[in-house]
Amino acid sequence: MGACKCSLYHCNFYLSFYQSLCYYIIVSENGGGGKSIFVLLASSALFVFLLDRYTLFFLAASIVFTYVMSVLVVKVHKCRKLLLAVSIMFTLFPLLVCKYLHFITSEIFRLSNDPVVNVIIPIGISFFTFRQIMYLVDGYRDSFHLSFWEYITYIIFFPCITSGPIDTPANFIAQCNFDKSILPNWDDIADGVVRLIIGYSKKLLIADTMAKLVDVCYQEYMESSTMAIVAMFAYTLQIYYDFSGYTDMAIGISNIFGFHPIENFNSPYRSRTVGEFWKKWHISLTNFFSKYVYIPLGGNRRGKVRTYVNILLVFFLSGLWHGADWSFIIWGVVYGFILIFERVLQIKPDSINSLLGRISTFLIVNVLWVFFRAENVNVAVSLFKQMAEKRFLPLTETAQNSVIIPEIEFLVMRLHCPESLYVIWPYIFLILAFLITQIKFNSRQICEQKLYRTRWGVALLSVAALLSTLSFSETSGFIYWNF
Repeated sequence: MGACKCSLYHCNFYLSFYQSLCYYIIVSENGGGGKSIFVLLASSALFVFLLDRYTLFFLAASIVFTYVMSVLVVKVHKCRKLLLAVSIMFTLFPLLVCKYLHFITSEIFRLSNDPVVNVIIPIGISFFTFRQIMYLVDGYRDSFHLSFWEYITYIIFFPCITSGPIDTPANFIAQCNFDKSILPNWDDIADGVVRLIIGYSKKLLIADTMAKLVDVCYQEYMESSTMAIVAMFAYTLQIYYDFSGYTDMAIGISNIFGFHPIENFNSPYRSRTVGEFWKKWHISLTNFFSKYVYIPLGGNRRGKVRTYVNILLVFFLSGLWHGADWSFIIWGVVYGFILIFERVLQIKPDSINSLLGRISTFLIVNVLWVFFRAENVNVAVSLFKQMAEKRFLPLTETAQNSVIIPEIEFLVMRLHCPESLYVIWPYIFLILAFLITQIKFNSRQICEQKLYRTRWGVALLSVAALLSTLSFSETSGFIYWNF
């Protein structure tokens, strides 16, 4: 997604946020809490319509279908399992067509890379499809049921529709009390604003700057082993700051409205094992695959071999969910084998040296992100070969310039710092970005412990907000919009 599309996203996001917040407060203060659901619903619909009207039309049809099927699954006592299977199949069908039709046909018939049919992919289809499946399955298991308007709001709640978190319907609706007046909770508003500032700072100050370096390094990685290594390391940091930044923004907006979605990150790059990493990275997706795929397959209840097969299948599906390419499948399957290896050897976070575990886990994650970022498997293999050549040369001038920010130019031009700062700044930037991931307190803990109320907290947030505002016009797209 280009910068223009992302700028449109931000404009629509703010429009929906501000107008819904104003009406939300007005309606609540006048004792019309029952109308607040329609305020959120209208705001979410407006957001989706302005962003991509095709997605809104697709959502409308999809929501009606899944809701009708959920009613049948709950109320019809005969053939409930068949109804559930049919409902899930038809809910998944558009996702399979939109994301995987070309991949499947090209592999079967060995077609060219040019798509046979241009399929318009609705924004956020992977995320809202999973929410619909969760609702169908929970209705089957627990006879869980929402009103039609509550269900629509759950599916298209605008802070979370494009990239999650993938919250459960029970958790979402438990926080809704639309039958009485709803006034803003000022602690929630304060936490929400802080999460917004942190999220935008991650995205605009780090992820977007890192994206420029990643793009250049992946284009020019054949120049040296240094370029290939920096490409790998920089993307590891970019995808974390990009996705966790979006999550902070989504949770921040939700907090302001009084909602508390599931956390999606918990300092994943401080993990000591790969298993721990997957308990801290994209937590809502991990929970989905655990509850709705792994456990129904038998989990670890049917012997070791079946457990290993289930783990492999889950991570195969996780890789396929992220993208229709062999590189994503390899990414997922390799993670599955690593988790099986850790289970066989009983490697647990508390059983290994903390520093050694963090380093080894971070290196493994780095290597596997190459398959995630590379255009295809051949590019990923070529990148690894370039690293193995051990041609350690300075970064190209294009790579150096990609991360030069106005503050560095000011230091060189006005304060007469040596121009060698241009050469070493990319490395300094990477190290600083990595060290931030190792800080003990993440954004959730900062809000829970009210650390933003200290003098240092206020000062840092103020600087971050100012710099993010100055960088707003140069923002790029979110990585996970592609999934």
